[in-house]
Amino acid sequence: YARLPKGRAGVSVPAGHRRDHARCLVEMGEMLEPSSALLRAEEAVRVDSSDPLAWAALGTWRAATGDPEGAEAACLRAVELAPGIAEVRWALARVVQPLAEKALAAGDDAGAQARFRTAADGCRRMLAAGQDIPEVRSRLGFAEIRLAFLCGDPGEAERHLRVALSAYEGIPGIARTEADRRNLAGILRLKAEAWAAHGDSAHAYQAAHAASELQPEDAGLHRMAAAFARALGRVDLAAPHERERE
Repeated sequence: YARLPKGRAGVSVPAGHRRDHARCLVEMGEMLEPSSALLRAEEAVRVDSSDPLAWAALGTWRAATGDPEGAEAACLRAVELAPGIAEVRWALARVVQPLAEKALAAGDDAGAQARFRTAADGCRRMLAAGQDIPEVRSRLGFAEIRLAFLCGDPGEAERHLRVALSAYEGIPGIARTEADRRNLAGILRLKAEAWAAHGDSAHAYQAAHAASELQPEDAGLHRMAAAFARALGRVDLAAPHERERE
């Protein structure tokens, strides 16, 4: 990148050269440890302050080096410059989730909800752009679960949980993290309880059984699955769960 024009007094550097220079700095940063990558991103923004990917990179590396608020500010600037670029929205989604958790812990439900919505939106845009990777689905599922418990409306909560369920189920089993499995099991538990409340033991058993397979050490899930199986008169389905909980 040193051979690219940097400008000097009285000389105007073409915008295309500035953009190339900035992108080169961003790409260099991806091969460095976070503090050095942050310096490259800061330089990229100085070189071309209108490059949304440079601002997104700045936000990413600020987050990685312990400046979540600065990271959010940088990514918001990136979105302002290029609201239609999915990768820019994704960068914002990744940096706002920790801030959403911080707001939630501080009792700022409105602030947490706004940031979780931003995170979910960024994830959905990535999926719509064909970027269907486990981390995107995992973050979408987590954000939607949080929104379900923050929204205060049963109908809206159910919609959020359906999106979360779809997101987690779309992750290949081998790619699911322990947190993914735990969250998916929690959603399935809620679905089992909902089916049971409507008197549908068959679907309740299916959901509880699926949850117990994700969290086989959870005795409560095995008890639930066994109870629904017995309600169906299926001792053969109940027995394995009863053995597991012993």
